[in-house]
Amino acid sequence: MKKLTARQRARAEEALVVVPHAIRAFSKAYPGITWKLAAIDAVSVANLAVVVAARTWDPDRSKATTYFSRAISNALLKAIEREHRHRPAGRVPLDVAIDEGATEDSSEDVAAVLLSLSEAQRQLVRARFYSKMTLAEIAEELGIDRRTVRRRLEEIKTLLVEASGNHSPD
Repeated sequence: MKKLTARQRARAEEALVVVPHAIRAFSKAYPGITWKLAAIDAVSVANLAVVVAARTWDPDRSKATTYFSRAISNALLKAIEREHRHRPAGRVPLDVAIDEGATEDSSEDVAAVLLSLSEAQRQLVRARFYSKMTLAEIAEELGIDRRTVRRRLEEIKTLLVEASGNHSPD
């Protein structure tokens, strides 16, 4: 990537203050997308978008907040699209299955199971499927064995499968 001029670097540094505000606005503009942002490093994507946009921003043609916010929004959408496109075929992440089970499935039992999960169980689901942590990373963070993490996630999956009425494995 071509180096920024001193002026472009100064513009980028000034515009970096927009990043957290733009990410919050993006989350509000696209309800339900927050879990997708957790799957990518939204701050890094937004910071890079600011640096790239600093090369082409013309203060005489647009306001900084508008220009950089749009650049951040476009970069986040592209990153989310890439994340979705590179998901292995035939595999639906548990967070998507949970969302669909809670909203599209008419089974009140599935929703009841989701609502009945303990905070510790929800923490496991968030770490594994929203934050994309490995079993080893979760085990290290929680101070428990990797096999225990796997067993607890399997128990959650079993509860959801039974509640959905689909009693066949996987």
